[in-house]
Amino acid sequence: MKNQAQGWCPRYVTTSFVAQHCGVSKVTVLEWIEERRLPAFRLPKGHYRIYGDDLVEFMVKHNIPIHH
Repeated sequence: MKNQAQGWCPRYVTTSFVAQHCGVSKVTVLEWIEERRLPAFRLPKGHYRIYGDDLVEFMVKHNIPIHH
């Protein structure tokens, strides 16, 4: 799948990156992940990562402005 966010969004992003670009707290991002609203995967040490394409799709679906 081609990265829809080429130029501003890396292939994988952190919960902090999502929080900053969606204008919410990291706790809110973790809630979205736990509620399965935002797809994510865990690294061996327990940190979450989100595919850039999934973030863009989530932002479009929820009318969150994409600021470069």
